[in-house]
Amino acid sequence: MKAVVLSHRFGEQVIETSLLNEVIVAVNECPHDPGPGKSSPVRDHILEALSKSGWSDELDVDCQSAFTITSIKGRIGLCLQTGNMSRMYADLLKLQTIYLRGLIEAAIMLLPTTEAAQSFGSNIANQERLMRELAIFERVITVPMLVVGIKGGK
Repeated sequence: MKAVVLSHRFGEQVIETSLLNEVIVAVNECPHDPGPGKSSPVRDHILEALSKSGWSDELDVDCQSAFTITSIKGRIGLCLQTGNMSRMYADLLKLQTIYLRGLIEAAIMLLPTTEAAQSFGSNIANQERLMRELAIFERVITVPMLVVGIKGGK
């Protein structure tokens, strides 16, 4: 697989290159190409690689709910989304909430590119749609962010 990195609200200036590189390596070293039934193996591989680099397990967004983000390292929150498009919006709200609470200073959203999402299945969250919608909601979603696309191939 291959990582494709885009920035929202100067995420590239806030997120340390070393943290971004850990995410890129986790994606680039994934041996699974996108395809039907492959989202779980891709997700599992990336999460295992991130864990070995010191990224946390899930983090509760609020102690009174079951809302979580995928991981955190330092003051960078991370959401990995390989599922339905509607979950992408929940991830954005969770990251924005913990940013406004001062728990993180920036975020990484990790999700398939459009082509990879179509290989995984129908109505799967994807990088291109997220970037289009972040432009629309730039005054609402203010957390600096890097949007890392998961693309098939090496």
